[in-house]
Amino acid sequence: MILQQTDSYIKMCMKTWLLCESCIHIEETSYYPSKTLISNWRSCAHSCFEVVCKIINNDSKEMQESALSCMLNCRKCYEECEKYNYSDEIEFCGEVCRICGETIKDLIIPIHLN
Repeated sequence: MILQQTDSYIKMCMKTWLLCESCIHIEETSYYPSKTLISNWRSCAHSCFEVVCKIINNDSKEMQESALSCMLNCRKCYEECEKYNYSDEIEFCGEVCRICGETIKDLIIPIHLN
């Protein structure tokens, strides 16, 4: 993959990973933590980080599977976060997850032009 392309995927996934991890920490320390939110954030963060690892290790063999998992987890995370539209932080995290899922779609079925 071209360095500039991979750099944008890495940045997006790292941003999403970091935001989800931060939200997990905040939610775990709240009075009534939502196990569903924490579970979705954890899945999303893990799959985003996995994509970064595949890109860095140039593991294109398993890239599509990891990217698909990331896209699905990001979308699921977004949908869960949307239920908490009264919280700006959760809503922002959901929006970042949505954008990441849309961005990662390009890695699922790469277009090769000759």
